[in-house]
Amino acid sequence: MTIQDLMCFMKVAETLNYSKAAEMLYISQPAVTRHINAMEKEAGCRLFDRSIRRAVRLTEEGEILYQGLKHCEEIYQRTMEQVHVKTENALVVINLMRGTTFPDQAVSATTAFMEAHPSFRHFTHFIEHEDFISALDRNEVVICSREMMPPQKLYRTLKLTAKPVPYYMVMTKKHKAFSDPGGINLNEVAGTALFLPKMLPKTLTESFERTLEKLFGKLPREIIYLDSVDSVSLFLRSNECFTISTGWNTDIRSGEFRTIPLPLFTDYYAVWHPDLESSREAMAYIKALQQALSSE
Repeated sequence: MTIQDLMCFMKVAETLNYSKAAEMLYISQPAVTRHINAMEKEAGCRLFDRSIRRAVRLTEEGEILYQGLKHCEEIYQRTMEQVHVKTENALVVINLMRGTTFPDQAVSATTAFMEAHPSFRHFTHFIEHEDFISALDRNEVVICSREMMPPQKLYRTLKLTAKPVPYYMVMTKKHKAFSDPGGINLNEVAGTALFLPKMLPKTLTESFERTLEKLFGKLPREIIYLDSVDSVSLFLRSNECFTISTGWNTDIRSGEFRTIPLPLFTDYYAVWHPDLESSREAMAYIKALQQALSSE
């Protein structure tokens, strides 16, 4: 008895029509007949009563077989649903704010955790600030600075960093602030434009402005808000502007850029929806990240 035999039997049993069953299975009617004959030969009995002119009906034995196979189909569907749920729960999606580096300590911790938990799977990608809440509502984890966290108290958090992470002014090595071999010229920095991502929280941009006013005695020549961190990085290469980011930012790790520390600090957090706590491995993974980053 083959899978094709079973499929033909179920379609004929449900339609009571050989032609319709053949059409639904995209095979010929003689092929359906051959499959049914093969099943009847193996069962040792007639499964369909075809003695009535232009009509087909299940025999008593055929009805027993149909109900049994229907029950098997329901068990199969429930089993696959459970497998899918298990697979989805095992996959932990880690979101980073776009432009943020996943520190080496976190990468090492992830590798070690996966070796210790073979069934654990994760996927890391970057999101804009505007996608923060939707990611949490999908039971995904978001790693972000304290200022990026949503004001709602509906989400769980865990501080990942033991020491506050400093903010920096970031610009290219060719920025005119570095043209004087005697040191950094802050007036040259203030005389260029400050580029920031558009979706930064208002409290954070206000904090930037207050800090720069104290440092420069005035605000930068112009503050321009761009659609994403990627756009900011692109404009930095004009050598006529600067941006602000933490030590976790990708650009700071690049040899193309130089930094000036600011008297501003933040902490990084893992944020997740309470529903995710049903996954023990997800919670264990977040704790492993905390341990790795706290020992940095």
